[in-house]
Amino acid sequence: MGLYGGANGQPTCGCYHEGRLWLSGALPNRVDGSQPNNPTSFVSTQADGTVDDACAISYTFNSSDSNPVYWMKPHAQGIICGTKNGEWVVAANTTGDPLTATNCMAHRVTKYGCADIEPVEAELTLVFVHKFQRRLLEMFADVFQQKFAAPNLNELTAHMTASGILEIARQSELAPIIWARRADGFLVGTTYRRISAFSTEKPLFNGWHKHSLGSGRGVTSICTAPTPDGNLEALAMVTQSPTTSDPNGVFHVEQMTNIFGETDLVYQAWFLDNAVVPTGGVDNGLGIILYGLHHLNGKLVTAWVGGVDCGDYTVANDQITVPYGSGPGGILTKAFLANLSSILTVPGSPYAVTIDTYPTGSPPTPVAVRGAITNLIWLS
Repeated sequence: MGLYGGANGQPTCGCYHEGRLWLSGALPNRVDGSQPNNPTSFVSTQADGTVDDACAISYTFNSSDSNPVYWMKPHAQGIICGTKNGEWVVAANTTGDPLTATNCMAHRVTKYGCADIEPVEAELTLVFVHKFQRRLLEMFADVFQQKFAAPNLNELTAHMTASGILEIARQSELAPIIWARRADGFLVGTTYRRISAFSTEKPLFNGWHKHSLGSGRGVTSICTAPTPDGNLEALAMVTQSPTTSDPNGVFHVEQMTNIFGETDLVYQAWFLDNAVVPTGGVDNGLGIILYGLHHLNGKLVTAWVGGVDCGDYTVANDQITVPYGSGPGGILTKAFLANLSSILTVPGSPYAVTIDTYPTGSPPTPVAVRGAITNLIWLS
């Protein structure tokens, strides 16, 4: 009673473990678990004052320092709790027994210290941000000793996180990648997988990469979300232009497209940032006019049609005109577009934009075209 609210504030983290809702963050060093299979009740004693296994759990770490719990994650050995001065495991006194009010203990298992940033879970590890926000640590219990360790994942790439990590997210397919949003608005990631729970072995692979958005926009939030068809997951981002170029501070929501597969067709590629699909187009005899680009007026864009870079254009009056003869060797021709039309036979293809013929009034021709802002790609 009185733990949450007022001067203490509300819990800032929690998890669900063994039928109990666990909460923490209101008071330093303290965790609270609900009654079993009753996540809305935190009654810690029976009516007569006795404490038994059906009671809620209130536990304070026996520690010489006082730190709020930043995050809680269920684990086979108990609940891993991250604080600024180390990582704790809340578990039953006897291995294999359930956590109860009369069978509960907590030990600090490592002293790396973490930042107030939600960790991500991989197949065998819990990956969290070090308290100084420059290291990404993979925490796991050694398969033989059952002792926890948290090796540094960017030991050889410290420059990647020099500006500080503010947020992380993980996608599992098509490639297992842990993404990190930096304090300077850049996006970095590591293609990471561990298949061994031996603390002396390195991950199977751990390859870092840095991404500067072609739009010049900064990343302000990240998470992983299902792709539009629901078959995979992809990185989703909220991005914002620098205030010097966008005084209104407009935010954009973007989602990364699938990794390009070996059997994918060239016109399906979308290797660009902040892309949009034009509303439509017109063949004026000299080229194709792509319109419906009002939000890009005054912006420099790159037209990519049928897998071909057709040059840079400034959007005016909500449109750009891509002349025939554009692209390497003048490949953009009516015959080239007609060939694309024969490929795109599925009505409503997400890769297609209808190009009306002008002024002859011939039937419209579906052509795969996509667009993007500021030095990005119009893609078919």
